[in-house]
Amino acid sequence: MILIIAVLCLFPGLALAFQGRGGFKPAEVVRVLLLFTLSLAVASPFLTNRGMGHGDALNYSNSVADIMTQLHAGVLPVAVGQSEYAFNGPVHPLRTACYFDYATGLLGLLLGSRLTFWGLQNLLLAASLTGAAYSAYFCLRKLGTVGPWIALALAAAYLLAPGLLAAAHSFDLYMTVTTAPYLPVAMLGLIRVFHDRTWANVSLFAIGLAVCWLAHPPVALWLSAGSVVVLATGLIVHPPRWRDFAVIPAGLLLLALLCGYGFVSSLTIDPNFTSRGYERALPVVASTVATMTRQAWPGSLRPVSRETMDLGDFQLGYTLWLLLGAAVVAAARLRRNAAAWSLLGMIFLYIVVTVPVPWLHHTLWLYLPLQFVTMTNMWPMQRMYLLLAAAVVFLGAVVQPGFYPRSRRRQWITGVIVFAALAWSGCQAWPFLRHNRALQYSAERTAATHRLENVDVGISSYAFLGFPSWFSNGPMDPEYGLRLLNRADLSVLVSNDPAGRKQPAAATGRLRIVRTEANLSYLEPQLTIEPGRRYRLRFHFLTPAIHALLYLRGPTTWREQTLPSYVGPKGFGMEQGNSPEIGLHTSSTRPEQVTLTLNNLDNAHWDWSDFADFTLEEVDRGALPLQLIRLVPELECRFDAPQDCWLETPRMYLKGYAAWVDGHPAQVERSQESEIMVAVPAGKHTLELKYIPPPLLRDSFWAAVCGWIAVVGFFVTLPIRRSSRRGRESPSTSRDAGPPAPGR
Repeated sequence: MILIIAVLCLFPGLALAFQGRGGFKPAEVVRVLLLFTLSLAVASPFLTNRGMGHGDALNYSNSVADIMTQLHAGVLPVAVGQSEYAFNGPVHPLRTACYFDYATGLLGLLLGSRLTFWGLQNLLLAASLTGAAYSAYFCLRKLGTVGPWIALALAAAYLLAPGLLAAAHSFDLYMTVTTAPYLPVAMLGLIRVFHDRTWANVSLFAIGLAVCWLAHPPVALWLSAGSVVVLATGLIVHPPRWRDFAVIPAGLLLLALLCGYGFVSSLTIDPNFTSRGYERALPVVASTVATMTRQAWPGSLRPVSRETMDLGDFQLGYTLWLLLGAAVVAAARLRRNAAAWSLLGMIFLYIVVTVPVPWLHHTLWLYLPLQFVTMTNMWPMQRMYLLLAAAVVFLGAVVQPGFYPRSRRRQWITGVIVFAALAWSGCQAWPFLRHNRALQYSAERTAATHRLENVDVGISSYAFLGFPSWFSNGPMDPEYGLRLLNRADLSVLVSNDPAGRKQPAAATGRLRIVRTEANLSYLEPQLTIEPGRRYRLRFHFLTPAIHALLYLRGPTTWREQTLPSYVGPKGFGMEQGNSPEIGLHTSSTRPEQVTLTLNNLDNAHWDWSDFADFTLEEVDRGALPLQLIRLVPELECRFDAPQDCWLETPRMYLKGYAAWVDGHPAQVERSQESEIMVAVPAGKHTLELKYIPPPLLRDSFWAAVCGWIAVVGFFVTLPIRRSSRRGRESPSTSRDAGPPAPGR
């Protein structure tokens, strides 16, 4: 994986040491290697094939597994989840931040099976962190206002910003992390457009902003809002010329081409909640945002916490606060540097949104456009501090001529201050790295995560689509989501639910606590799971409802269920109406001993030892009335309907699905569970259900693909074309050519 990172970042950086006039530059090699070492250290927790992180990290890894499964099955574009890792048809982040899935999908196709699903996800994050450092360094160099060593220091400050490290290592905000390499590109283009609205500058800004929209719309939204401040100031300071009226619309068209798929994709999602309903809740949301920001603000002015799990760990950091203060002083000295003052306006916008000023902050969030509130959610600090880090770093570069020390003594003092500030940032980075390393899975757990018997699609996979009543916070069998419903009242006619049907009992008994260590209570007896068989484990709980996690562990089994229940009223749990059953099976070729353990989440005193009576029933999948044949490239099942009825599937409803019964088109509707149901006739039939992207969605996808191929091709061939151009220059037209010979 380190070799891949080196190819992506180190080799292009070293290539610059051989470019330009003057031949080979050893100092550039030193700077590139220093930056590579630092970025590799920051990204080091992700340089592994093992899983890591909290629940969101697992959800994202399922999304990676799903897109890889679909791509290998020939599905393109991948517009909804379909495989066992996303059997419910999720659209997040596949449609809301598609860069994450398609970037890992591309890496997977290029690398083959060299990396696991976790490895592909970790590689993208490691490349994003390393790319953020290199992107900042090269963009600062291209800005032309700072020397190479100052650019190196500013790039290091950007990489070590707590707002970026908290997103990557503590809170699993992976989509935010993927924007980090492209914010410097957008900032460079923005500053250049401020001074000169040429096509090269406008297109550079459009490219950087477009990637951010595809990677994480909340970050891109606030980047766009801050850019409006800078661009509006630029139009006042440098009034538009006639050519600008052609260049600016062309830049907007390029932006629409490159990121239009993200907008079209989001607009074709039919969410369960409406804007009108969100507007009614806006006062509550604004109050919650103000409360969360007020609670997090004191922590953002202190060093990061030991566990790095406080919202206050999203902060600018003392180094960047120091840089911002120095930049304000330098801007005051320069006075006429309009670009610096416009960047200060951008920074002021982000600070106002993040700092809990009494009355003002609540009022601001109450009257912000609805899109800003819904996309930012209740924690603006998660988005703002990364944007603040990028803006402050580039502000420091813009005003650098205003505070560059002239005397040798002041240069040394400045160098010592910069070194001390970066050393402090490095010390503050260590708790984030330590925290992420502590979250790394064992090899056994990593291998078990994506085994089909352990796949947990998670609540996040139901975002924007709602969730059914049978949802459980744990592995679910998609075949148990198939049901035949009465046409008239949607009552259940036939289902795969084994409740009420006599099943062969493989084992029965009583689960008792045999020992307790810390918060873990171990239960006996163990359960034996035979390979190639399916089971239903039914509990009859003997205790009051408890707040705990029920772990099921075996050589290949790694599952956890939340108690007393979680979200779905008919999902697995201990409360009234919950189902007391879970499915079990193993993909191992050997019988497996499964141990059950309770994690006491409240550290409460349990004065009982008998937990539940259990029955382990063997299920004959071949005898199920609704047979699930496959999920990819389309859902296929066989059934015997007693009458004309609806067939309800485990896929969440979304416009664009089409169904065929025995090859004939069938009606598709939304069920009461917000799932897809298909009109089917009586008798034995085969159903196929497939998502067909709307024409606008499909066309915008391929337009974006063509656009990005052209952009990447342009930048890849740029050094070659520049070298060819220099080679074609004749001595008489070269800048280094001497005066013309006499007589000519």
